[in-house]
Amino acid sequence: MYMAHVSGHWALDWATRARRVPGGGLLAAFLVDLVADVDPVREADTVSFPLRPAAHALGVQPTHVSTALRRLSDAGLLTWCAHGAPEASDVTVTLLLSFADSELEDAATATTKCEPARS
Repeated sequence: MYMAHVSGHWALDWATRARRVPGGGLLAAFLVDLVADVDPVREADTVSFPLRPAAHALGVQPTHVSTALRRLSDAGLLTWCAHGAPEASDVTVTLLLSFADSELEDAATATTKCEPARS
């Protein structure tokens, strides 16, 4: 599903749900800012970025970003995968719009492997 086909306030809805996931608030606005664009033709649901510079920009360690990505993935809000060496990896994230409130309750205890981004 491409976000360009979704009308309304998808970014606000997604970010609100992401902030309810423990640690999700760290990346909620960052990811929405990366994928949202004022031009609806250019909106995308997938973004890639270097992990270490992103963590530096957020003022946290790369492990905090990875943990937040895992928790958001466990909550069904995104898929993600890191490519390359851990110290210099690039991350690909796909925001998902089909999420359920019940999935958010288990986010803190669920675990997942790095999963490939969907397009």
